[in-house]
Amino acid sequence: PFAAVYCLDMEEAALEQETAALKIQAIKRGHDDREKVTQLASAVWAAVAADDAAALAVAVEVEDLSALIDEAKRTPLRVTLDESKFECAAILVGKDTALGISGQYTAELALWNKIQADRKLAADENAEDPPDLESEDYQPGLVEQFFAADAKEGKHIVQRVFEIGVYQGGRAEKPGAGYEPAFDSEVTDREGFGINLGPKGDVYVGNYAAGMRSGSGVVRVSAGTTYAGEWKEGKRHGLGRMTYTDGSVYLGDWKYGKRHGRGTYTYKSGDYYAGGWSAGSKHGAGRYVQESMGATYEGTWRNGKLIAAKIGYAHGGASYEQRFDQPVNAIAYLQPGGVYSIGTKTTVPPPEDADEDAKPEETIVMGDFHAADHATDDMLKRQLLTVKPLLNVCIAGPPASGKGTAAENIVKEFGLVHISTGDMLRAAMEDADNEDGQKAKEFMEAGELVPDELIVKLVVARLSETDCISKGWLLDGFPRTGAQAAEMERNFLVPTKVVVLDAPDDIILKRVTGRRTDPETGKIYHMEFSPPDGEDKEEVMARLSQRADDTEEALTKRLASYAKNKQAVIDSFSDAFMVDANRDKKVIWEEIKAYLES
Repeated sequence: PFAAVYCLDMEEAALEQETAALKIQAIKRGHDDREKVTQLASAVWAAVAADDAAALAVAVEVEDLSALIDEAKRTPLRVTLDESKFECAAILVGKDTALGISGQYTAELALWNKIQADRKLAADENAEDPPDLESEDYQPGLVEQFFAADAKEGKHIVQRVFEIGVYQGGRAEKPGAGYEPAFDSEVTDREGFGINLGPKGDVYVGNYAAGMRSGSGVVRVSAGTTYAGEWKEGKRHGLGRMTYTDGSVYLGDWKYGKRHGRGTYTYKSGDYYAGGWSAGSKHGAGRYVQESMGATYEGTWRNGKLIAAKIGYAHGGASYEQRFDQPVNAIAYLQPGGVYSIGTKTTVPPPEDADEDAKPEETIVMGDFHAADHATDDMLKRQLLTVKPLLNVCIAGPPASGKGTAAENIVKEFGLVHISTGDMLRAAMEDADNEDGQKAKEFMEAGELVPDELIVKLVVARLSETDCISKGWLLDGFPRTGAQAAEMERNFLVPTKVVVLDAPDDIILKRVTGRRTDPETGKIYHMEFSPPDGEDKEEVMARLSQRADDTEEALTKRLASYAKNKQAVIDSFSDAFMVDANRDKKVIWEEIKAYLES
């Protein structure tokens, strides 16, 4: 009987547990169902799902955004970032209730908003009694207003929010000894998803890595701009959408904080440009539509300047214009009636002593008219608007690989500006007004290597000068390391062509160790390939000397250093052209020339 009663009790307990579990599941299903119903009934969620920015802009004005959470506990703003719906993200970040601030941070959000409102009032010249945010009474007044119940804790919160803002989000795991804490508190770097309210009014919602914005995120700047898109190392990088203070919008590729790649910039007026960009300027093939004038420009831009274009007009006609930096450019007109004419435009710049607003004189001379057909447009584009890409070349190779000879030939054939980092560094050090050059001189005189960041600054400055921008450049002796190549990319100094000369070490040793210099004439001989000849050869031979860095011991070290970094440099440029330098000079040059012309 006892066993029977015990079994009955166990069965009843199991039944009660099963019933309780079913109730819990039903409650949970009901909660999830209610969330689904809420999502289905929400115009905000519907607009986010459809990536409909216009509908979202209307919905955010009428719905309580703070109550909107999906099954994964995400806000609509986070969903737009996870799904790269950047136009919708830019709308949502404009609403404080959409940010996702919760818990203890809700009070800090109210405090932060108060501080930002006071900042605006203080900056308003027409304000009757603007607050003084730097006065001794300002922060204590905030403590009394927001934290009267706990003034001691409130004092710390007010000071933190005033000086560094509010952060709610992920952090890196606690590191070991020796870690330098993040700037904002005695905690680790920001990591993962977070919401940051900056002390001056900027708002960022998105992802972090190593304490910097990284991945998808949206920022609302107090000055009035908004960027929603991808980030890298704290800078706009990847696909993104930027709204400027004047209402202009850019949607496209970014690189290290600048418009770079392909993208469309729509001006406040309605005009827009769609095409290539480089380091923030229009560059490459593009199309500019001038709505107000009814004109469309299709052509090639270089560093922000239109250099060749077909200009289509509302009446159906078109002009084809070269705008190169030269006195005479070709021009053509295609009339709506079906005839065309080719001519020239001669430009004479104003004299040096002319007024600042003086314009150059232009003279247009047109040829005869010809009947146009369906092939005329393509013919005129090909004949007048073909633009050869500007060459920017890096050349690398071990000592005595023929780099100097190849560089001379490239400059002569293509008209590039030859930049030798060694010559550039010496010139910078000799210039007393060159601050970076003087810093480099201090390192050299102390027998230390010039740091990469200083070399990069000097290279960037030189390649940014007018001659390099207009003619193209040949960079000789840089980059020497993968780190230097990465810095070039960060500064938008990416070569269009990379030539790497290569030869076996034993050949290089034979070429270098056999070199001798005549101290009287400066002429360089080679004991095997080009020794002194003529009647005075014995006298010349007697006075020849070998440079210290041409010895086998010195060269072996230089070759080891080059080999150590060679592959890292090659890997930085996926299209590097490898040249076998152990051949006849003429064969090597023809190969390099064909590559640069391709």
